[in-house]
Parts: sequence; structure tokens; C-alpha cells
Amino acid sequence: MHAHEPSRRRVVAAGHRIAVILEPPATERLVHLAAHARVVCGDDVIVDGGRVVEVLPRRTVLARARQHHDEVSGAQLIAANVDVLGVCCPLDRPLRAGFIERALALAHAGGARPLIVLTKRDVALDLERALDEAQAVAAGAELIAVSAFDHDDVSVLQALVQAPETLVLLGQSGAGKSTLANALFGRALQSTAEVRADDGRGRHTTTRTRLVPLPWGAFLVDTPGVRALGLATDQGDVDAAFPEIDALSASCRFRDCAHEGEPGCAVRVAVDEGRLPAARLASWHKLRAEVARLRAKSDPLAAAGRKRFEKLLSRAVKEVSARKRPRDGGPPTP
Repeated sequence: MHAHEPSRRRVVAAGHRIAVILEPPATERLVHLAAHARVVCGDDVIVDGGRVVEVLPRRTVLARARQHHDEVSGAQLIAANVDVLGVCCPLDRPLRAGFIERALALAHAGGARPLIVLTKRDVALDLERALDEAQAVAAGAELIAVSAFDHDDVSVLQALVQAPETLVLLGQSGAGKSTLANALFGRALQSTAEVRADDGRGRHTTTRTRLVPLPWGAFLVDTPGVRALGLATDQGDVDAAFPEIDALSASCRFRDCAHEGEPGCAVRVAVDEGRLPAARLASWHKLRAEVARLRAKSDPLAAAGRKRFEKLLSRAVKEVSARKRPRDGGPPTP
């Protein structure tokens, strides 16, 4: 193929109006983006000369809600064409079940296969307990515990990501993602930063999402540590992360049961009888409420309706207050 002919390439990293693409067999080239092109790491694109002229349809996406202070809004694409989402949870600190639940919802939303990776097995506080806790929220996802310094452990992870599949390692800073990425790559892919001893947090070693070819033909998307996983999903994706609640819901008296005390709620009965942990149902309520809030903010009609309601409520409060105020020193109006 001549250099000037359009060719299909994969995006290694994306920036403002520029991108790095992967050239066979394993070199990188900087290209510009056409005015209409919007790309993320992992995208398949058509390159003509030194410019991306077309972004091909994405098989899967990994996206989270943008975080602004304590609020979430909109969707932020992290990577495209992801096959396996590796949810990294370190074993040198208590397991964060909520992080796993959120990540599973994102995996279902984007179409990736979830894989729970318990890292730092060699320094685990309580391996058996962590395995039990992770299994309780795994929602059917495959679960492995690994040490990046154990060749057999790394081989197990390699076997779960076949060529030419793409693996994303997602976790908080200090979760051991960079060390594990180095082990998968076979040499130092990037520098790693020590975790602060006082709170277990790590510095952000990876500063930009980047696609890396792995020695056996698979690909790795290395991401910065995340502080929060806002849910750019819908209610069905949350339900998929809680399959036991979804299954129990089929026995509820009402099809639209919210599991908040309605009569004949099979989910509440399961909680009362100890068959479903109350914390699990609380997490389900929390994530569904967050998704509803985000959807209301991103839906112009819902936002307009909310503003109208707030105006009417404010007017009603003022009218009630006015009726209750004494007039000319007289008694309050009933």
C-alpha cells in the first residue's frame, strides 16, 4: 500500500486536534484530526496522509460521568473498542465493594467483559476474606487474585485476554495498575510511584490514557488512577450489576416495585430473612438514584420541568407565608 492511500489504523493516544496512531508492526506516528473527527484511545480510524479523516464505528466504549466537585454531569469517554475491563482492587487495604459495583455497571453499559483483578496478592491483609467479599459483589464476573511479581499469576491474567483483544486496567491510584502493566508488557512500560504509607494512596503515575501492544498480540489500555467513577449509564446497567436483586424483583407484587417498603416486595423479604445483604440493596438504591439525577441533568426536557416545578414551589411557599403574616397588626390569616 502506498503511503498516500487511506489506511485503517488504531489510536494510541488522543489530544486536542492531534492523535498518535499505531503503525504496523509496532511504531507510532503523530497525525492531525479533520475538523469533524473526535477520537479517543482505542478508536479505529481511517488515516489519509497525515490526517484522520474518519472514525470507524465503535464496538464498545468505556465512559464515566464527568466529575465537577461533588456533582456529576455529562459523559467522558475513556477508551473505545475495549473487550475486557479489568477492575483493579488492591489487597493491601480493605476492599471497596462500591468501586467494584460501579465498575461492573460501566462494563455492562459499554459492552466490555468485566474481570475483577485483586492486585498485590503478595501483601494481602486477609486474602480469604477479600475473596469472599469480592465474590459477593462480583455479579458473575470472573475474579482472580494476582501478584505482579509472580510469573504464574501474570500468566493467568494473560490467558484471560486473547489476541487481539483489548484490556483496560481501571482502578484508583495506588491499586498496582502500573506495576501489573509492566509485568504484562514484560519490561518497564512506565515509572511507578511509591504509595504513601499514611493513607495508602499513590501518585498518578499514568497521566494520559494510552494503548500499548502486548507481546502475545493483545492490547492494553493503561489509564490514570481514578478518584471517582460517575455512572454514565442507565438503570438497566445498574440492574445488571446486581443480578440477584433483578432476579428477586420478578417475584415482587408490583412490576414497578422500587423495593422501598411496598407490600409484597420479594427483595425486602429477602433482606429481612438474611438472604440478601442490606448493604447490597442500599448500594442498588444509591447507584440508581445517581443515574436518575445525571439523566435529569442531561435531559433538556427534564431539566426544564424541574425548573418549572422549583418556580411553582417557590411561588407557593411565598403565597403561604404571605397569608400567615399579620396585616396591620391583626392576627395571622388562617
